Amino acid sequence: MAAVKSPEVMQVEDVEFSIDDGLDNPWQSVLYHCDCHTYQQIIQQLMLAIGCTREQGYELAWRVNHHGHAPVYYGAQKDCEQVVRVLRDINLCAEVEPT
Repeated sequence: MAAVKSPEVMQVEDVEFSIDDGLDNPWQSVLYHCDCHTYQQIIQQLMLAIGCTREQGYELAWRVNHHGHAPVYYGAQKDCEQVVRVLRDINLCAEVEPT
C-alpha cells in the first residue's frame, strides 16, 4: 500500500462528530459503505484523512457500516475534497456534498 501524506489542514484535536457540525460549514465529506474493506483499513484511512483517533475512526466506521453512509468531515469544499482523495487512495467510496 502506498504511503499517504496526511494533509496539514486536517490535523485537528478533540474532533467532534456531530450532525450539528455541518451547520457552520457548507460542505461535507461522506463515506459510503462497501464490503471491500475491513474495519481496521477504514479506521486507518480515516485517521490519515481527518486526523481522528482510533476510537473516533471506529465510531465513524460503525456508523457507515450500520447506516450505509456517514459524513466524516465538515469544512470548506477544498478541504473536503482533500479528505475524499485520501479516503479514495484505498478505493473507499467517498463523495464531497453540500450540507
